[in-house]
Amino acid sequence: MSFGILTQFIMQTSLIVVVALLFIPIIYNLAYTTNLFSGTTAETKEHRDALWKWTIVIFIGAMAGNVVWLLRALQSQQAGQVEV
Repeated sequence: MSFGILTQFIMQTSLIVVVALLFIPIIYNLAYTTNLFSGTTAETKEHRDALWKWTIVIFIGAMAGNVVWLLRALQSQQAGQVEV
């Protein structure tokens, strides 16, 4: 395995994790622990819950995309191709 590919994978994964660790608690606190949605309808609260679920799905998708990128980079390296 190439040191450059592994280093880039680790940096990308670290960035995704750091953004998730910063972003998810902020969204959770705004949506659920404050009175921001106290006077809203049930439909608005359903939209809030759906957005919360999609926020988590987006970060899981980012991690999966990062793993796919790693596998493609390793395959192209083994084939002797260089992606630009």
